[in-house]
Amino acid sequence: MPYPAVHLMFFIFCISLVGVFAIVSSGFQQKLGLRDMKHFFLLFVVGSIGSVFPDVPAVWNYILYGNLQHTMIGSMPTHSLFFGIMAFLLASTVGYLVYGNISRASSIGIFAEAAFLSHLLLDDIADGGLTYLYPIYNEPLSIFIFMYVKL
Repeated sequence: MPYPAVHLMFFIFCISLVGVFAIVSSGFQQKLGLRDMKHFFLLFVVGSIGSVFPDVPAVWNYILYGNLQHTMIGSMPTHSLFFGIMAFLLASTVGYLVYGNISRASSIGIFAEAAFLSHLLLDDIADGGLTYLYPIYNEPLSIFIFMYVKL
């Protein structure tokens, strides 16, 4: 499992690199308005939270039990596409509250889901198998079955 900082850096430098470039180039050309800045900020916040969202149980497990077990909430695995639907719905709700437009809200949700999936892919590379298809299939499987990475 990569550390949360790795998930955030992967999100910022690989997924939202176009956004970083747009902010920097618009800032140099002085074409960046306050409304644009608020939109970019919302995307970065939602994406950053989405990229560490599967590891949320580690916080309360550390406080309550003194361990960093982070892959389950009760019997539900957090590193699954089913849990990713919750990330999409939460981000879409935030987008709807901010914009009041379902189209923009769903684009915010899709961005959060992309960040969530990047987390799953990084953990799959490092750990070699996640329960992607919970509750349909409860056994771990790996997208990178022929790749062995020792971190």
